Amino acid sequence: MDKLAEMIVQRMRSEGAFDRPEPGPVAAPVPTPDPTPSAPTPVEPNREVKSATASVDASVALAAKSGDAYEEVVVTASRRAESPLDAPNAVTVLTEEDIRLSGARTIPDLLRRVPGMDVMAMSYAEYNVSMRGFNRRIANKILVLIDGRTAYTDFLGATLWRSFPVDLIDIERIEVVRGPGSAIYGAYAYTGMINIITKTPDQMKGAVAQAGIGNGERREAVFQYGDTQGPLGFKISGGYERGNKFELEFDPARVDYTSAADDPELSLRVARVDGEVEYNMAEGNGRLYAGGHVISGFTELFGVGTLRNLQIESDQFGARAGFSNDLLSVRAFWNRLEADAAPQFFRTGLPTLGSQTLFDLLSIEPVFRPELELLGKHNLVLGGEYRFKRIEWDYLNDKQTENHFALFFQDAWTISESISTIISARLDLHPVIGPLGSPRVAFIYKPAPNQALRISIGTAFRQPTMAETYLDLKASSPVSGALARLVGGFDDLDPEAIATIDIGYRWQPEWGDMEAVVYANRVTDLIVRTPLQPTGPDERFDPEAQGIVIGNSFYVNDPDTLIALGGELAARLYPIDGLDLGASYAFQYIFNTRTNARFTDSPMHKFTAWGQLRTRFGLDLGLSVHFVSDQQWVEPQYDVDDPTGFDSTPLPLDASAVVMGRIGYRLLDDKLELAVVGTNLTDFGGLRHREHPFGNRLEARLLGQVTGRF
Repeated sequence: MDKLAEMIVQRMRSEGAFDRPEPGPVAAPVPTPDPTPSAPTPVEPNREVKSATASVDASVALAAKSGDAYEEVVVTASRRAESPLDAPNAVTVLTEEDIRLSGARTIPDLLRRVPGMDVMAMSYAEYNVSMRGFNRRIANKILVLIDGRTAYTDFLGATLWRSFPVDLIDIERIEVVRGPGSAIYGAYAYTGMINIITKTPDQMKGAVAQAGIGNGERREAVFQYGDTQGPLGFKISGGYERGNKFELEFDPARVDYTSAADDPELSLRVARVDGEVEYNMAEGNGRLYAGGHVISGFTELFGVGTLRNLQIESDQFGARAGFSNDLLSVRAFWNRLEADAAPQFFRTGLPTLGSQTLFDLLSIEPVFRPELELLGKHNLVLGGEYRFKRIEWDYLNDKQTENHFALFFQDAWTISESISTIISARLDLHPVIGPLGSPRVAFIYKPAPNQALRISIGTAFRQPTMAETYLDLKASSPVSGALARLVGGFDDLDPEAIATIDIGYRWQPEWGDMEAVVYANRVTDLIVRTPLQPTGPDERFDPEAQGIVIGNSFYVNDPDTLIALGGELAARLYPIDGLDLGASYAFQYIFNTRTNARFTDSPMHKFTAWGQLRTRFGLDLGLSVHFVSDQQWVEPQYDVDDPTGFDSTPLPLDASAVVMGRIGYRLLDDKLELAVVGTNLTDFGGLRHREHPFGNRLEARLLGQVTGRF
């Protein structure tokens, strides 16, 4: 979508659509050649978000702030280029400069800036991310995309954030859509979407090399090169990263447990390469592209039960191709995962529960974007998707293949300069569940060109993953010889469902960006595991699993209904040239309608404050503080003395804060940059904290970094 938006804007620019009047107290609407009610004010996708620190070309030269403020554009919320003021959901954009100056060295740490975002670091390698509550191990409530392609591990529902084919320096911006999006994206756009948009060859225009070294045996090396020759463009990037755990989960010297890891302290080791070539047709008639990636390495995944801490050695392969112009886009991609996984430590003498996985995903998605005039202007989006999944995994009952189909529709109807409505709907055909529908409608009123009041009503769903559907695993328990069998729900599982109403106000003056949102979500059919159900005296000894199954735990739909009420406030200010300041606060209260008990796994309060400064003499500074209130996690653990087989006593987490910062200096006309980056800066000594009861205590990490641009 970002590449299509670029071509749309190029054509609009040639027609004078971006000619702006002189700035006044209130910006006037941009005139268009068409005298009839027009579409939302055109915006330029490749210009940065309004920001005192935004850059205007591929270099990092300081941008002067003037009356011609940078226009902000998003392409994810509606699958077309639009202003955030015209989007059907609340949208946050994180720019290239936000990434560089923030001090964050991972995408999840950067996402802590987003109002309502739940970020949970389990270890150096693994993060779980959710939105507006319901974060968990193997988090699966948001849709993560890279240039519009799904980036999560589809069969598991988890997102392996540190095993992406792109590095932070490859990213042009990140768009975060806050609120359900199944109406045009289908499954997993349950509470929101994250689209990581990478730089084009033209935006790269040269080479970048970056290297870093820090405590915790941290090593980083990244390269990037892109260029264009007439209509042809190409880009390539690659990198290597490794780092140790924040802490050891067990003592390797213990004789009652065995480590499966060659290096018990290693948390992450990954190498990757990604490339793409493109051909841009004359007069903006279209863009053809093809590319691919390879990723290889080691990471951690904090699963459930006996699989609490898995080590994964994997190779990932991907290929992509597509065509896009103003009217039509067709995207196809294939991803393959080959992985060997096992618990990092297991009871001595019992099976390792190691497994091998081979997973293939193929997706083909055509999208048609016509326009028509009928009592106003209609920007239509019509599309479909075919998705093929195939998996061979030792934890499942058998090899599985699934074919998914979908059709979606959206009409963005501009009734007048101040009133518009967006109607969206999608129909998914699931091979096990059957048809699934997701409607949404949004009404937008603009009291002024730089203000918008929005109300959105809709539904979304999360389909059961292949793991939740087909799992059949005999797992060891704390009692030698006693096994617990984890079983999928097969065709008895319904999709998780959410119904939402979301009211938002946004104001974008020349000196900042203000937003306020309130929402109510009704959540039903959450997929959970049952307590252990005893098997009885007829169960026989299993020589392969080396034990007797004493109970079964099934994936089922929770019959209870949860209500999530919340609000978000956010502000971004540009007080002087080179200085950006931001703050956000999010409140959420989730309760069970049957018991009226509060759902305490999610923090009630989250607060973020940050600032970033770029000076003309080369000094750059960035600092952010992210606070979350206390929580009480209900995480069932094996307990042979409990009648259910699990101990569900709430596990407390104290309120905590994560602090990140960066100090950098640019020299040699910005061709060379030296920086020191710090994450978890207050987590040392007795101040270290966890973000999940079973996660590592975070540890302060410093990284010395050098970047060269050629």
